[in-house]
Amino acid sequence: DIYPCSLRFHSNGAETGFLRMRGKLIISNLRWLSMQSVVIAAFVALTIALSRGTSPSDFPTEEAWLVQKRIFATIGWLVVLLLAFLAITHFAPEFFVTKPRLGEAIGCMYIPMIMALAVSTDRWYSTKLMSFSPSVHGEDEKFSDTRVLLTLDATLSFVHLFVPIRWCAMVYVELFTVLIYFVLAFGLGSYEDKLVFNNMVLFLGLTVSSAFGLRTVERRDREAFA
Repeated sequence: DIYPCSLRFHSNGAETGFLRMRGKLIISNLRWLSMQSVVIAAFVALTIALSRGTSPSDFPTEEAWLVQKRIFATIGWLVVLLLAFLAITHFAPEFFVTKPRLGEAIGCMYIPMIMALAVSTDRWYSTKLMSFSPSVHGEDEKFSDTRVLLTLDATLSFVHLFVPIRWCAMVYVELFTVLIYFVLAFGLGSYEDKLVFNNMVLFLGLTVSSAFGLRTVERRDREAFA
């Protein structure tokens, strides 16, 4: 028997067994996500360097150069986080399998950290975080929330499809994902001023839909396990 809301088994032993069955797959697929993210981060850093330049003289203002350095520093910290996770899970993989609840909890903290660092490399929001005016980049500079929303959605979609974290735990990741965009767009202020509400509603709807899809799949998995 399972609880109708959380989908957890009434029996703690059955719940632990179900989680342990998924534990190894959670870590292995998070490692796969991390390796992909390292490659993407390196590619993004390279394209930024080639298209924007790597010296102060390549930028219209000193503030624009400082933003560029902050973006590279954030990418660097993201890569450090990813490599640290890969190293820890490589040398102590069984620890996360034998302690599945801990492994799941680490996954639920690790995924939002990846998202937060990734979206903070956006040039508009990096500028806002440094309390600069976006005008420091020149009149011809164009901005959009597209990359931020796609980064959040792509990461969450990968996790929903390939990382079998329980639905009752994944809810917190989903809430944090929506909260990231809410804080950026409404807290710092978005370039797409008149479209922010539409973006928020559509992104929330997409997140809720995929969350319920994950819930349906997990219910079937639990019925098969029982």
